[in-house]
Amino acid sequence: MQSKGDNYTMLDIKVGKNFKLSNFTCRCGCGEVLYTPSLVEALDDLQERFQREVVVTSGFRCEKRNKEVGGVPDSLHLTGQAVDFIVRGVSPAKVVQYLSDYDGGVGEYERHVHIDSGLKKRWKGEYAS
Repeated sequence: MQSKGDNYTMLDIKVGKNFKLSNFTCRCGCGEVLYTPSLVEALDDLQERFQREVVVTSGFRCEKRNKEVGGVPDSLHLTGQAVDFIVRGVSPAKVVQYLSDYDGGVGEYERHVHIDSGLKKRWKGEYAS
């Protein structure tokens, strides 16, 4: 870590072929981050498969952020075990189809896909984690 007065600034290190730690940092500005390496591997695989940029829209969430976005109280985002993302130019339905053998949770939403390292389950649009 780098010192910045009495505060610390996290180095934006690479955590996969195509991702940095900042991709998974809480979006509220608190600076907290947790991530699961197997999720990063899955995202790297998707980017390689579709040859399109994968954009993380929600990685780790602190409790405050999780409440702000309407996440469930036991969301896997709170422990860095869930990621919401888009694959630019590819429909969520096509991404979910490719993830049919993924060994975790997969949620298909109108504009994004959710994956997590929890139990293998599938849902469309309603389930929130």
